[in-house]
Amino acid sequence: MGANMVRRLIQRGHETVVFYRSAKEIDTLAREGAEGARSYSDLAARLRTSGTSRVVWLMVPAAVVDSAIAELQPVLERGDTIVDGGNSYYVDDLRRAREKRRRWGWMQELTPYKADPTHLSDTHRPSAASQ
Repeated sequence: MGANMVRRLIQRGHETVVFYRSAKEIDTLAREGAEGARSYSDLAARLRTSGTSRVVWLMVPAAVVDSAIAELQPVLERGDTIVDGGNSYYVDDLRRAREKRRRWGWMQELTPYKADPTHLSDTHRPSAASQ
């Protein structure tokens, strides 16, 4: 779901780490310049850079956002950011933000229609986690 977003980030010089449920998708994007991760834990570890927070841009169907966040929760830290880049219902995003604010400080909801990830600062190493 997020492959084209990853390609746009790579084309604009951003380093990306990708995780998909399908190894084939990971391998395809790795050949195009992304770094592949085999799990959410692996994704978080590969995003570790000195002195910067991590940004995980979720591009998953709305029905699995909660389960994806639940899988990410143990491997993220306060100050890390989850961007819901899918088409979630805004009421669900508000609920998630309230629930997760205690753990990470904040959570931001952006959709592909509202944001272009290529504007992210160079201090962040974006990732794309898709299903």
